[in-house]
Amino acid sequence: MGSGMCIRGSSNASPESDKFYESLAETLDTDEIVVLTPDGEAIARPAGSTPVDFAYAIHSEVGARTVGAKVNGRLVPLHTVLPTGSTVEITTTKNEDAGPSEDWLKFVRSSRARTKIRQHFAKERRLEALDRGREALTKSMRNNELPLQKMMSPELMTQVAQTLHKNDVATMYRAIGENELTTKQVIDTLIDLYN
Repeated sequence: MGSGMCIRGSSNASPESDKFYESLAETLDTDEIVVLTPDGEAIARPAGSTPVDFAYAIHSEVGARTVGAKVNGRLVPLHTVLPTGSTVEITTTKNEDAGPSEDWLKFVRSSRARTKIRQHFAKERRLEALDRGREALTKSMRNNELPLQKMMSPELMTQVAQTLHKNDVATMYRAIGENELTTKQVIDTLIDLYN
């Protein structure tokens, strides 16, 4: 079989690389750690960082679609604190609708991860408010037996939004969904402009 040697064990690192990581850890400030990608690229992270922090450091899409992580080849929970010198592998989903969990805000350490997670949920809430507003206005117009197709033309709705000091129709819908505007205010303005 030749003189090739296969080493198996709990660590893939040679004694030389162990010394390198020990000296690297000693030279770094204690508020940072260095972890490695599966390709061996070193990435500095705040001390106490988790696989989620690491994923967001790679790319915000990687962070948002993270579903699992391996540290030094072992599957770990996403809240695991990464030891310096460890190799981190992130598992992502291909699901386009996937996003971060709000629970991640309880354990992420990096401001980038925290900001990206908050932005995701702020955007999601704005979209939900927009949908609520559109549905509430449509329902209210039906209840008042107003002609939806004729009155809710894009041009007229844009005029209504501007009259109510909103930048666009989407902003107006969101304002209804967030209870900043009532459907009555919008309908009254719509009737005024329609006549």
